[in-house]
Amino acid sequence: MKNNASRYSPKEISRLMKERGTGPLSLGRNFSEILFRSLSQLPREVVDWALENIIFISDLDVFSAYVINLEEALSKGKIFLIVLGGTLLKTSEEEQDLTVAHEIAHCCLGHHTLFLDQSSIKKSEATDEGDADALALLWLRK
Repeated sequence: MKNNASRYSPKEISRLMKERGTGPLSLGRNFSEILFRSLSQLPREVVDWALENIIFISDLDVFSAYVINLEEALSKGKIFLIVLGGTLLKTSEEEQDLTVAHEIAHCCLGHHTLFLDQSSIKKSEATDEGDADALALLWLRK
């Protein structure tokens, strides 16, 4: 059973992102709502870590194109980028929460995927996916 006292509300997460200058990039209203709600399902320590280390963006047609200054992101301590895809809008809230938690778990577990070496991706993919699922489910059940 979840301990709601150990979680931020969606409004608190939005406020924290604004205060820390870590707001999501290029997220339309729907994606922002999904992200804030999904993060509110996770323990505070996980959210705090995510806000310090991850940039969240969406791949919808919010803009025709945009640039992410990686040097600036790195100077702010951001070392991960999570792209939320348009299909996320077509899933249930439970699936959205699990997807966001799963991707954060990949970051916490050090699963770094560079799409340059497909053979290394295939070798570790099954284990990495299972580990990310297990950690995400643990966080969501706390």
